[in-house]
Amino acid sequence: MARKKNVLPGSIFVVRDQLVLKVRLNNEIVRDGKPKYRKIYTKLADTPANRKLVEKKQHDLHLQQFLPKKEEARVIRIQEAFELFLQSKDLLPRTLRNYRLAFDTITRKQNYLLTMDNLEEDVLYFKNRTAVQRNFSAVTINTYLRGFQVFLNFCTERKFVAQTKFKAQFGKREIKKEVQIFTDEEVSAILADCARRDRELGLLVGLMVETGARPVDALNLKCSDVDLENGIVNWHNKITKNIEPTPVSARAREVLQEALTLAGARERVFRWQHASLSRVTDRLNASMKRAGVEKNGRSFKNFRTTFKHRIRHLPFEFQMRLMRHSSPDVTLGHYTFYDNSEIRERLDETLKI
Repeated sequence: MARKKNVLPGSIFVVRDQLVLKVRLNNEIVRDGKPKYRKIYTKLADTPANRKLVEKKQHDLHLQQFLPKKEEARVIRIQEAFELFLQSKDLLPRTLRNYRLAFDTITRKQNYLLTMDNLEEDVLYFKNRTAVQRNFSAVTINTYLRGFQVFLNFCTERKFVAQTKFKAQFGKREIKKEVQIFTDEEVSAILADCARRDRELGLLVGLMVETGARPVDALNLKCSDVDLENGIVNWHNKITKNIEPTPVSARAREVLQEALTLAGARERVFRWQHASLSRVTDRLNASMKRAGVEKNGRSFKNFRTTFKHRIRHLPFEFQMRLMRHSSPDVTLGHYTFYDNSEIRERLDETLKI
């Protein structure tokens, strides 16, 4: 019976009673342009069963040339990977410190090989031992895991490690806190104190109350970003790097006019940098104390929630635009203060029979 013809490139032949496979891999050629073949000495005797094995080997080698090659994960130590992560980011000093704090706390400053087993061991130790011993709140645990997960996502992109979801897997459910604001009386007391003792701080507070600006946005605001004639401030989105032109109120224009006059030839509207926010916060705390305003965990970020509360009667799409939120969930979930007495009054009025 005639032997079945082999249609795959290459051939199978016998040398000293042993099968040899001759194949062409990856369309290689020799110098004169002719196909380049490789010989594979199988050390198998020339029998029908062994020929089938060698034919299957030839078939598999042929198919492998057309399959996508699996990228091998690079072997790297975790400290080296973390330094590469930091170098790839343009981080503010405070953000950099937060990433490093999360990394050092979870890895316990070890420098092991970056593998899934080592990572999972450290994350479990952090959740079950470190967090318990230090009495971390759910918010703190999630903050550390969130920062560490950003680093791990970078490692996945660089093929250092497979994809991980430790934040979702080991994060803790947080108890939602009520949004805190400053009352009109408290804002007036702080501004009155600043008018006597710290004029520029008063202008910073006034701008945030009137525009809902984030601390980083207000402190990085350049004089050239302010268009008083048209009542527009060109805020710079620190994440997307886009410019976000936003209309401002007449009172906000007055604050900005005074701040620009005080700034003079300076590039930025305010003299402080965002990196020095802690020092500016100390000044605000001192002003609140002099004005008789209880701190109650509030700081600059709460002027933003105060602004959101002040514009609550505007159409919701206006609120999102002024807050510069990309998602309504953020506007509703993190910046909306619910005044129970106001809700109750409106409910009674609506349900009157």
